[in-house]
This record gives sequence, C-alpha cells and structure tokens, in this order.
Amino acid sequence: MPPRKGRVDLAKQREHIERLRHELSAKPRAERRTTTRAVVRILEDTHLEARAGRHTLHSDEPLARGGTDKAATPLQHFVAGLGF
Repeated sequence: MPPRKGRVDLAKQREHIERLRHELSAKPRAERRTTTRAVVRILEDTHLEARAGRHTLHSDEPLARGGTDKAATPLQHFVAGLGF
C-alpha cells in the first residue's frame, strides 16, 4: 500500500539509508566523508541569497528591522530546518 499523501515512506527511507551505509562501508575510512556547502551573497541590505547545491534560498528581515521583507528571516529558515 503506498503511503498517504503528506506522509514519509519510512520503508523507502530505511532502504535508502541502508544502501548508503553499505556503499560507504565498502570504502576506506578516509573516503567516507561528505561535505555540505552553501554560498551566501548580499543582494541588497539584509536581503540575502544562498546557493546550496542546485537550490537557491532567499532571506530578509522585516521592514521594522531595516529589511525589505522579501523573504523569510534567517531565524525562520533555521526554525523550519529543525522540522526537516
């Protein structure tokens, strides 16, 4: 039975994790590292653009804090990230 919309397919996630563990364990310890990188640039005052892999994210501050309110604040991104 396929998972309901909005639900995580835990069996699929476990399969993926186990496959990655198996692939990594076959490599020498020095080759098991992964790197996550993001490059951030200032677009205008507090409006920032981040490139993370193939993805682009924007952040800004509200008008009351000197921003242009064009995107979520860095703190809002952080809090949302905790949910991921």
